Amino acid sequence: MKKTNNFRSFDEVLRSFLDRREKEFGMHRDNDWWHASSLGLCMRKHYFRRMGLSVSNPTPYRIRFVAQDGNAGHAWREKAAKSMGVLIACEERLRDKKLKYSGRFDLLIELQGEKVLIDIKTQRPEAFFRRSRKSKGEQVENFQKQQLASYVYFAKKKWPDLKEARIYYVDRGGGVREEFSFLFKKERFKKVTDELKTLNKYWEKKKIPPVDKTWLCKFCNYKDVCKKVEKSKLNFKQVIQKYA
Repeated sequence: MKKTNNFRSFDEVLRSFLDRREKEFGMHRDNDWWHASSLGLCMRKHYFRRMGLSVSNPTPYRIRFVAQDGNAGHAWREKAAKSMGVLIACEERLRDKKLKYSGRFDLLIELQGEKVLIDIKTQRPEAFFRRSRKSKGEQVENFQKQQLASYVYFAKKKWPDLKEARIYYVDRGGGVREEFSFLFKKERFKKVTDELKTLNKYWEKKKIPPVDKTWLCKFCNYKDVCKKVEKSKLNFKQVIQKYA
């Protein structure tokens, strides 16, 4: 006889699904790498993630739901690129053992005979509006450029003729789109490798990097741990013992 479930609403079903999947992902998480999605942001947060620390400030369901809806939006765009004959690769994993880098780009397509790497960013209407109202040089955040440049830098090892990358913003509520093209220079690629080298130096020395205090701190998954590290001056070993 089938066991009766205790769900009181459909939303509770979805929340429980996300919790279960996040737990399963955590059990199989590979902590041997620095992830592209964290480049250009606080090094300490990136470091704590690789240490495998327990999350003290879980991501709100609202943001997790938006992320899932964004993933669904990626799927049909991948199908469209394949159907139109422009798709070269999608969701491909990039790794570099020496720099301990791991990243996965959305799409690599062909436009007018040239390879173009695409990073799709779905945004809430208010976030899309705030970003689009900024001056032209500030509409793409620096950390997003850093992440995109990392994809190009490591993808060029497989596709050496790759030159261009684009960020494709989508207003999840209104369907408005904006597309920004980048031809990264050696200076930007050096920023990527320098950041990875710095992270590796901290890791080799088992030294926790300084916190980058910004408005993003209040949303950080490790903000409570970070405050305790600052207050008590905990070292690498102590943090592992207390919070891993």
